[in-house]
Amino acid sequence: MKNNKPLHIFLVLSTLGVLSFVVLNRIFNGYFFEQIFFGLTGDTLYDFFVFLNQNSTSSAAFVTGSNPPLVRFIFRFVFKSLPDTVQEEHPKVNLWPEPDKDLRINAFASLCFILMILFALVFMAKLCYDNFEGTKLQKKWFVVLALLSTGVIWSIERGNIVIWAMVCTMYFCFYYDSEDKKRREISYLLLGIAISLKIYPALFGLFLLKKKDIKGILKTILYVAIFTLFPLFITGGFDTIRAYICSLFNQVSSGSNLRAGYLNGLSVMLTGFRVVGYEEFFLNHLWFFRIINYAFSVLISFIAVFVLKKKWMKVTMLVFAMFWLPGITHTYMLSFIIIPLVMFLNEEDKISVQNVIAIIGFVLLTTILPIPNGELVESLRDQTVVNVANRLSGFMLIHILGEIILSCLIMIRIVIEGVQLIKQQLNKKIAVD
Repeated sequence: MKNNKPLHIFLVLSTLGVLSFVVLNRIFNGYFFEQIFFGLTGDTLYDFFVFLNQNSTSSAAFVTGSNPPLVRFIFRFVFKSLPDTVQEEHPKVNLWPEPDKDLRINAFASLCFILMILFALVFMAKLCYDNFEGTKLQKKWFVVLALLSTGVIWSIERGNIVIWAMVCTMYFCFYYDSEDKKRREISYLLLGIAISLKIYPALFGLFLLKKKDIKGILKTILYVAIFTLFPLFITGGFDTIRAYICSLFNQVSSGSNLRAGYLNGLSVMLTGFRVVGYEEFFLNHLWFFRIINYAFSVLISFIAVFVLKKKWMKVTMLVFAMFWLPGITHTYMLSFIIIPLVMFLNEEDKISVQNVIAIIGFVLLTTILPIPNGELVESLRDQTVVNVANRLSGFMLIHILGEIILSCLIMIRIVIEGVQLIKQQLNKKIAVD
């Protein structure tokens, strides 16, 4: 086996975590599964099937900025492929509590979902296997753990198309600087698709800016324009394009969906303020914290790409910036952590305090663990929110802990390497003078 101690530690710890979850869940008759998936409320695969209805695929729905046109177009294509009788029976969302009208029991709709997820997982597994540096056994071992990782499981459970945005971004991160021209061109295309599915992968364009790859930037912008404007044009022509652009300017982030326990910046802040008893202060100054969150997320992205030396740290910070920026970041976004994890295990081959801390952070963010919901979770939950929306769990708090650990570690490196960079520039100036 490859002599890489950080790799060995991660594989062992992650495997033990998964096995402990499986064994303890069986011993306690599904207790931990129920704790993680918020009481099995009946909305499994909701994010996929919620769009399969007349209202969500109508031309009017395309002009709302809440979901990108490419996402609407994909679901419109699937829905319009259903038999006319099925389409007529679903003018709006009909999942639970109307099982007789639930599209999840429709064979064609369910098959479309299975194929969408299956192709994405195969693509992800292939990318991980090809780019992970290790023996064949280690490659296969890692791929299995990646497929069982928290973010991937949550993407499947939610039925969210973000899994495709992740694999497209993964390809870009692995091949945007490849010597193979075809791979570079494909990476531009797939980043364009990722941005068209979820706008936040646009942050990864900073790598092209760092390379001064103007052609790559322009090509990516072109692909984003095509995958955004084309669905709008064929849906309603120029009027739809104009209406969509206007809706983007009208999209103002609000605190209506603010929930403790999620990964976005404001939710992490809310969780912290609620723990120390200053929630009211936070909510009364939400506008200020929102500005700070946006400014910090964008600024730290630029600094990480242009200051840090190690690629895994750069990618990790960009992934975290993707978490922090939205009004709410669901747990399925953790699937993006697989990208810097591969790079970390490839780049680091020695045991150090920094690497041990990083391993702990990655394990907490990727490994499904048997974490119960205790009194702390109950005290942090929004008591006014019931059923599906009240998803805070002990497992989610573990994610936040992992996010904080890695963020602090990388920010310390930013300070250290930033100071070194400044000293180098000053020394060069003195030498010239």
